[in-house]
Amino acid sequence: MDLLQLRYFCKVADLRNFTKAAAALHVAQPAVTRQVQLLEDELGIRLLTRHNRGAMPTEAGNRLRAGAEAIFALLAQVKVDVVSRGLAEPTSFDSTRGGCPSASEPADGPGSHCAFASSGDA
Repeated sequence: MDLLQLRYFCKVADLRNFTKAAAALHVAQPAVTRQVQLLEDELGIRLLTRHNRGAMPTEAGNRLRAGAEAIFALLAQVKVDVVSRGLAEPTSFDSTRGGCPSASEPADGPGSHCAFASSGDA
């Protein structure tokens, strides 16, 4: 389970539609579908009930969505805390220094060795 999968899943759950979620995320619809399916496969449960007019979260999906929203809120707070205390260096990612990618970089780019950025055992 990774943050990308959770973000895509939450957007589908919010909009109740894979196509609308993909448009809102500015990605192709098959990418959203694939990430949500990988998440369901990893957890071994159905998170969304798909039908011809969209998708509705299951009970498990609603629970995951609530947990994911808490995770995203915590991440936002950590970012505010770090930036407001002057602990963040105003620089872009430098692959020669090592470290994790910024939120704008793809998870498979430089720094994808970070646990939270990979689609591995996070």
